[in-house]
Amino acid sequence: MITYYISTLIRQNLMNENDPHTAWEQLNMSYGTPGAASVFVEFKRLTQMTIQGIQDPTPAINQMQSTIGYLASNGLTLPNSAQAMLLLGTLPNNWQGFTSTLLATLHIYPTAAQVTAGVQQLMFDSVLPKIMEEWSRKSGKSIMPSLREWKEQNA
Repeated sequence: MITYYISTLIRQNLMNENDPHTAWEQLNMSYGTPGAASVFVEFKRLTQMTIQGIQDPTPAINQMQSTIGYLASNGLTLPNSAQAMLLLGTLPNNWQGFTSTLLATLHIYPTAAQVTAGVQQLMFDSVLPKIMEEWSRKSGKSIMPSLREWKEQNA
């Protein structure tokens, strides 16, 4: 059955194989591991991701996390600070003030050791909630309950 669904060129390599498990393992070994080109394509897609206007950033962030996971599982592990910088790079141009303020809160000082410490504070998981809060504020779709909802829940 396996040979019915593969190209004739690949099928020739499996003609003498009678055991389907062995044939599947051979196919997986030959074609199941992505090459450098496919890893590069995903890396390029990661660096070119953008979030448009006041669009909900959740789908883009989920895609970004998925791509980072794919890259890591294929040998390209990005430092957490680089992941956070890529995330900040996806934000729309009208978020530049937010980005500047967020980066300024890292207290990066002039010495090399202090700059390194500031960059290490920049982490994907710490930037993500701040982006979601800012999107909530900008879009008017608050993630916090309104005063009326709060009173009803606490009645």
